Amino acid sequence: MNPILGYWAAILAVLTAYVGIFGQAIGVQREFSGWMSKPWRMVALHIGAWTTLACWWWNDQSIRLQGLTILDWTCIVVIAGCVQTIAARLKRIMAALERRTK
Repeated sequence: MNPILGYWAAILAVLTAYVGIFGQAIGVQREFSGWMSKPWRMVALHIGAWTTLACWWWNDQSIRLQGLTILDWTCIVVIAGCVQTIAARLKRIMAALERRTK
């Protein structure tokens, strides 16, 4: 697996959790919304790891799809999902703040 993709997936996972807590810190509710909340990140990693193992066993140890490993693709999915989740959480936090100020 490409370590850069792994680092970005980890950084964005932490940032996703931070944004969720940010809503609570400013007096709105804690946000758990989005495509890549913690349980879904774990599901994605789980599927990527099992698919890698299956390809390793039954595909002559070939774990590459179009030049990237299966875990690289998993990290790309997690990164894209985290970006969407951060945007969705910030949007909901901002909407809750606007409702609160009215």
